[in-house]
Amino acid sequence: MRVESPREGQRLPQGQDLVVKFSLSAREGSCRVTVLVNSKAVGSLWACSGSVLVSEHELQLGRNKVEVMDQEEKDPDESVEFDVVPVVPWRERSTCKPHEDDCLHAVNGTCVITRDAEMGRMGRIPRIFHWVWVGYHRWGGRREVPDKFHAYMDTWKQLHPQWQFVVWTDDMITWPLHNQALVNQADTFAGLPRLLTCLLTSMGLIMNFLFTELSDIVRLEVVERFGGIYIDTDFEALKPIDDLIASLSFFVGAEKDMEIEVWGNGVGDIWVCPSLFGATANNDVIRTLIDGLPAQVAENLGQDPNHKTGPYFWTNTYA
Repeated sequence: MRVESPREGQRLPQGQDLVVKFSLSAREGSCRVTVLVNSKAVGSLWACSGSVLVSEHELQLGRNKVEVMDQEEKDPDESVEFDVVPVVPWRERSTCKPHEDDCLHAVNGTCVITRDAEMGRMGRIPRIFHWVWVGYHRWGGRREVPDKFHAYMDTWKQLHPQWQFVVWTDDMITWPLHNQALVNQADTFAGLPRLLTCLLTSMGLIMNFLFTELSDIVRLEVVERFGGIYIDTDFEALKPIDDLIASLSFFVGAEKDMEIEVWGNGVGDIWVCPSLFGATANNDVIRTLIDGLPAQVAENLGQDPNHKTGPYFWTNTYA
């Protein structure tokens, strides 16, 4: 294993994140890699190369030791020591001086989410596509993304070569819930997330196949945190979306409510459909939904996801 950064003895200026970059050049395929800071595990991902973002929560004022461990091995493969001062939390970084790694937010294998500085300055939606695939089978084992959905996802990648693509999975959710560290995907759910209670409630119902509800919660946090466009995995891209959203800071789909005639829900002929939506980071529209979701979940525990966290919730919030 080779650790590309930080350099031994490196001192980080205030406001600069610590980014640990590594590669396992001798191994093919993916393996579980864990990053430790001062002997405490702060990040874990499946990859043979990648980056890990470490926050001030994991660093001391003096000398810190970083270890990158291949979990198939019993001992750390690399150990690097360096000096560091506290970094500035993400939500205060707008006043920080940019640096080459300023864009790094999270890692999904070798896919890095970056802050789209150009789009951010113009108040436009960052060029990031998000998919969410979570949940386990009742008989055990993770639900894998079917091949036909991979094919749909590939259509977005082929038509948007300049965009970034991230699939949010169970590992990205459960790691921060247990460790509460601002590392890798845990950056989204740092500390105690606003939707932690909703998330835990939904995860407790996964055995009842309420994957949609959990996905509804995660997609809100992810888009509010990073900005970008959320897409259901069964959506196919037919044309590039760039021109359609060029001047937008928020958009969401809509669809005819076929349930009115069957169940008499009475919401209206059209409902807001968050199967496809996009927003800038920290968008007020998404924040309003996040602020209202805890009460919505608590008051509708017996309802299906469409009512509790999905289209009816979105529609009633802005009707």
